[in-house]
Amino acid sequence: MRQNNKKIQPLRCYNAFVIVKQRKGEMKMALMNCPECNREISDTVEQCPHCGYQLKKGYAEEDSKTTGRKFEVFRRNRKKIIIVIIALLFICAGSIIYCYYNAPVRKITGYLSVGKVTEAQRIYDQKIKTDSDAAYQLEDSLDDLFKKMEMNYGEGKLTYDEYCEVKKFISKYYQNYEVDKLDSSMNQLKNSKASFERARQEEKNKKYSNAIFLYNKIVKSDKVNYREAQKHLKDCQDKYKTEIDKKIEKLMKDSQPSYDSIEKEFTKNNFLNDDKKMTAKYRKLKIKVRDYQISQAKNYQKQNKYQEAIAALEKIHKDNIYDSEVKECKTSVEKAAVNWATTEAAKYANNKKYGKAIDVLKSYQKYDTTNMVADKLKLYEGRAKKAVIKEFKRLKSKMTIKYDSVDREYTVVAKGRETGYINLSNSINLEARAQVSKRDKDTTFQLIAGFQQEDWIFTEQVAFAVGNYRETYIIDYNDRYTQIMNGGICEWMYLNDLEYGDLFDPIDKLVSKITTSKKTTIRFGAKGNGTRTHILSTSEKSNVRNMYKFCVLLNRYKYLYKYL
Repeated sequence: MRQNNKKIQPLRCYNAFVIVKQRKGEMKMALMNCPECNREISDTVEQCPHCGYQLKKGYAEEDSKTTGRKFEVFRRNRKKIIIVIIALLFICAGSIIYCYYNAPVRKITGYLSVGKVTEAQRIYDQKIKTDSDAAYQLEDSLDDLFKKMEMNYGEGKLTYDEYCEVKKFISKYYQNYEVDKLDSSMNQLKNSKASFERARQEEKNKKYSNAIFLYNKIVKSDKVNYREAQKHLKDCQDKYKTEIDKKIEKLMKDSQPSYDSIEKEFTKNNFLNDDKKMTAKYRKLKIKVRDYQISQAKNYQKQNKYQEAIAALEKIHKDNIYDSEVKECKTSVEKAAVNWATTEAAKYANNKKYGKAIDVLKSYQKYDTTNMVADKLKLYEGRAKKAVIKEFKRLKSKMTIKYDSVDREYTVVAKGRETGYINLSNSINLEARAQVSKRDKDTTFQLIAGFQQEDWIFTEQVAFAVGNYRETYIIDYNDRYTQIMNGGICEWMYLNDLEYGDLFDPIDKLVSKITTSKKTTIRFGAKGNGTRTHILSTSEKSNVRNMYKFCVLLNRYKYLYKYL
């Protein structure tokens, strides 16, 4: 009997992959997997020989045929199915994205992040204003909004003015929100952008030092300018190095070299210090300056110009602190300066010019490594104090002093004059007085100009002529004092207590001119009322000089109050 030569198709099922194949007239046994233990068994057995699982007869064959048909349908239509699935996924994703980006809160923050306040206002009025939940959602989104604005400003998508408008918008609806929390970062970015524009202008003007300074102020968050700034910074640094190199070369050829200007550049520009070639030239210049300053210091010492000599050495000592030659020269000059100062001070002291002696010693005291200067100062200060007390007592002997125990004040006038009223007359037109407060230890010098005569002048100005020196005081109505006396009138004014006294030179300048002149003329005048002219007597000038010096000593040396 002939067998059917029709090819048998493979069968597939959930539990087994069965292959039936005709080969050489024989049928091979089909295999399947046990549903329980998953081990291979014959599809003809009713019970698994491995685990004992009971199998329904014909189950495998039927199941395999059903599954095979389903898989075949899927295989034929799989492209269509996949296309449908992908389309559904895209539709779902698009819907989610559309809803996300078209949500009112999302849209309004999106507009605000780029400064579109008008569009944001429209959406707020339509969607947010009447929806409390949406309003809360918007408030929760503000921190992220501000971060986005900072990024957009750095990228040039938002201007600073737009940022300010957004702040106003938020403040309008969320008064409790700290709208200024981003100001620091935004101002930094604002300054960065401004610095970039200024730097470009400075670079254009070939002011590379200024440009370098400004380019270094550009922050990384300023993404629009930072990368370009770094390129320009490198170019400016290279060009500036060339300038400094030329300056060093020029200073090396100078007969009086200095590196003050170059030192400043190396101090504020680290990139110069990083250039080995540049720093090597700078060191050579400093050595040349060092040698020159040592030479200058020695020349000044020969001329007894010790202040200049010390200044020359101090100029280079800070940069050559471990240089033995500089150190030795500085020590030698300072020692010589101290010896010279003590000698000069002794000369002044011998002439009883203790003030000058003390000033000389104090100028060089810090260079003294011994107590010689200190000892001399103590000696001369003691002598000076005795001389001051002696001079004060001499001046006091020329004064009339009255003490008011209630006000605790002294009234001081020239000897023989009255303390109770102004001592002016036909012959006395200038009087010096003093008011001394024992309580406050304060002394006021008073210079009074006036006269006594038959007619009124109603003085409007008082003028002094001392050689070529002129001083005019304008007298206001409130500054002028008048009094009717037997047989005439009296007018006077306090020259150092005028309402507008600060408009004129200090009174001490006038006093100095008066007391050192041979002739001083004083004139009282007014428009239409005539004038009165008087030449100060020797006695008037002497009284002014003594009273002024008396007041100066009291104000300078408070210990003199006990000698009043």
